Amino acid sequence: MDKRGKIEIIIDMLEVIHISNSKGLNLTRIMRKSNTTAQALGKYLNIFLKEGYLNSFKSKDYRTTTHYVLSEKGIGLYNKLKVVREVQNILRI
Repeated sequence: MDKRGKIEIIIDMLEVIHISNSKGLNLTRIMRKSNTTAQALGKYLNIFLKEGYLNSFKSKDYRTTTHYVLSEKGIGLYNKLKVVREVQNILRI
């Protein structure tokens, strides 16, 4: 099995967050569902938060944890990256 590239990791992370809808996901769930290391997750989440692709909020459950959701800008990026993935699959890159 080939290692995933940066684009595949980013698409997987955004897809997992996108599927969660407005509920958002915490770091652990994003990491597990996207099969991403904590180091890569932290790196990309910080960039996406800073650039406005993600929004974060504190959950209201018995533990106060930070959850992440895609912003409108993030949904646009996710949709564009899905097209890139489709082209890669067609061309088998």
